[in-house]
Amino acid sequence: MLGPTLPLSYLCFCLLGATLPLLTKEQLQLVMWGDMIRHYGEHMCMAKLPNRFKFAPELEEYVGTFLEGCWDDPEQQLAVLVAFSSATNHGLPVVPTFWSVMRFLSPQALQCYVAWLQGMFLQLDLDSLIDLSTNNMK
Repeated sequence: MLGPTLPLSYLCFCLLGATLPLLTKEQLQLVMWGDMIRHYGEHMCMAKLPNRFKFAPELEEYVGTFLEGCWDDPEQQLAVLVAFSSATNHGLPVVPTFWSVMRFLSPQALQCYVAWLQGMFLQLDLDSLIDLSTNNMK
């Protein structure tokens, strides 16, 4: 039973993790590029230890399971990983580029992700990022 001390955002991320495999590509892109990434990024930037990673391991498990389950769909894998990687705080990524869920990427998705990272480092496109240092989604 969930008690009143459980933050609503934690519950939302648990629900998201459980529903990731059920979403179509269009739904996935809509969910991943909305407030969900902003809330996750804000939690990772603002929560103090030990609460900082209170739900991060659980969400990481859900994302890993999702990536492993769609091994044959590199576009879907890439969409999720790029969405999480697009959250920045003063230009710094919120999720490290060496996130452990990357072990579940197919070779094609990994290659595309590396190409995306290279492109972001060489020609930063601020409009494609969710910058948490402002209240604007870029």
